[in-house]
Amino acid sequence: MARNRLSSFNLASLALGFAFLYLPIVILVIYSFNDSRLVTVWGGWSLRWYRELFNDKAMIEAAWMSLGVASASASIATLLGTLDRSLEEAAMDLGCNPLHAFLAVTLPLIAPAIVAGWMLAFTLSLDDLVIASFTTGPGSTTLPIRIYSEVRLGVKPEINAICTLVIALIAVVIVVASLASKLSSRQGESAAPL
Repeated sequence: MARNRLSSFNLASLALGFAFLYLPIVILVIYSFNDSRLVTVWGGWSLRWYRELFNDKAMIEAAWMSLGVASASASIATLLGTLDRSLEEAAMDLGCNPLHAFLAVTLPLIAPAIVAGWMLAFTLSLDDLVIASFTTGPGSTTLPIRIYSEVRLGVKPEINAICTLVIALIAVVIVVASLASKLSSRQGESAAPL
């Protein structure tokens, strides 16, 4: 029988791995509330850079542009990715019409994959600096391009603020998705025959 205990080496490795992954994010979030203009010097707690961020029209427009492009590309990729007909053909052989076969058989089976695929496509589209730099034109700056152009001149505290807001948005989406998944599994268990 395998032992389920963790050795002190494994615990230390796990702690160092989590620190390597998450400590920079924690530091970024803390310094987004820094009152100092210098991002490496602590000047006390403040919401100053969030106010500056919300007054930066170009940054807000870039964020909306990125969200729109990411949503559209993720939706199109998801739509194209769900055109798999073999399950529907089997249901139609048993007497279903094509629409009912898709809604009753295929969609429930592939719903988790559709959601996961949409989220992955959204994330990749939102984050892509290289493709966005080649495909955007004047007046259509995305958030990664805007952040990159700001960081080239030196890290401004507003960048910490926008990154903290993106992290918070992602955390909310993860919590909502987790709660929806748990609710769906509970409903499935209660509907299952005994």
